[in-house]
Amino acid sequence: MKIAIYQMDSTAGAFASNADKIIAAAETARQQGADMLITPALSLVGYQLQGLSSYSKLNKLIRSQIKRLKEIKGISVIFGAIERQKNQIVHQLFASYHGKIQLIFSQEYNGNSNCYIEITDKKSKSPLIYFDNSPFSLTHYKKTQDKLQKLAKKRSVLCVRPAGGQDACVFDGSSFALNARGELSFQAAFNAETIEYIELQDNDFSGSLKVRPETDEELLYNIAVQGLKNYVTKNGFKKLCLGLSGGLDSALVLAMAVDCVGAENCEVLLMPSIYTAEISNTAAEKMAQNLGVRYESVPIWEIYQSFKTALAHRFDGLPDDLTEENLQARIRGTLLMALSNKTGALLLSTGNKSEVAMGYATLYGDMNGGFAPIKDLYKTQVFAISRWLNIYKNQEIIPQEIIDRKPSAELRPNQTDQDSLPEYEVLDEMLYNILENNATPKDLIKQGFDENEVRQTFRRLYAAEYKRRQGAIGTKLSNSAFGIDWTIPLTHKFKPE
Repeated sequence: MKIAIYQMDSTAGAFASNADKIIAAAETARQQGADMLITPALSLVGYQLQGLSSYSKLNKLIRSQIKRLKEIKGISVIFGAIERQKNQIVHQLFASYHGKIQLIFSQEYNGNSNCYIEITDKKSKSPLIYFDNSPFSLTHYKKTQDKLQKLAKKRSVLCVRPAGGQDACVFDGSSFALNARGELSFQAAFNAETIEYIELQDNDFSGSLKVRPETDEELLYNIAVQGLKNYVTKNGFKKLCLGLSGGLDSALVLAMAVDCVGAENCEVLLMPSIYTAEISNTAAEKMAQNLGVRYESVPIWEIYQSFKTALAHRFDGLPDDLTEENLQARIRGTLLMALSNKTGALLLSTGNKSEVAMGYATLYGDMNGGFAPIKDLYKTQVFAISRWLNIYKNQEIIPQEIIDRKPSAELRPNQTDQDSLPEYEVLDEMLYNILENNATPKDLIKQGFDENEVRQTFRRLYAAEYKRRQGAIGTKLSNSAFGIDWTIPLTHKFKPE
């Protein structure tokens, strides 16, 4: 039996166009001699309809497209949908064959659409199909494979996964099959919407084995670019813009932007002040030139002075402090938003996860933007991916001087990030333990971290939640993405021990 696996990229609520894609894929698979086409869970409706599922005519709209799929000829098709039943949403799988639609799976949908079905009959050794609709994280693929290997010791298992993405979530394809001995017998393409073919013979699956990236850096970069591309294309954007500071975060985001829409569709502003080091200007220019991106320098010092003059009567006698630093960031944010409004380009925010965790960013300033590609990457990961990128591209995409510099916001003389934060290697290890492993202050202190730094990290992590709630969405890359996996109340009195 020849089976086609469609790693489909569905769009939430686009029921008709999703149906069009399933019909086209079925015809392609039929022409290739396939007996069955299997699409991912929720293929007809898209991932996470959220509040759209309360629409009064939802069932009618979905059923009209199911009726269209009923007309597919010459091949059986498995597809997924939802139905609103009284006060609950039900996740469903259907099989279309010979002009008939059969419901083959139904259960209450609680945000997790992962499920098993038997592909032939109820015999203990009949193959299983596992519909995995969980978004990408570094550990998810391996955990899924390990889980299914336990089942595959008794029967073969096929794992069907979508590609593409929805909002902050990316689905990395990589559908796979395990034979009854638990060995990998089929591996579909990574991070691509494709139709691939496998054979089912004597209750075992077999097919081609595509390469899946092995390094964290390649996985994370490709998924981050894909997440940005999903958001850009599905929301109708053509161009991207950002502020290029001469620092590492904005440099990596620019590289991602160019890989997403091309250099000709990207534009950056350099916005130096008197605190901006000359190396920042030259490195930023070099970065833009390396990628062939249009850039312009718009100094902010005169604008900054005019703001201070406007507020001089109110600030008279008060020393300069964080207010003046944040004012510079907000001027830059205003200029970038103006560029975005005027050109229709999507403004990218360039904060990394370490900064987002610690509130080391300015609301209505460098947090401005419609999408934040690296908000789920720790600073140490940003360094590692940037080094990898230059090696992978076999050229200096990100100037080495940017990678080698000490990170700085350059909002006051001789400022570095470590004036306010622990060394990033230390900070990121603490944050990872807190966010991924639910470590308490006592746990970290027992592991040997400095008690003052631990207490300060927890305090700032909790205090910055109000900023995170107002920040742009960004691609989920871990099991602890802010706003998706990890949130806390804005108002609380909880103190972890």
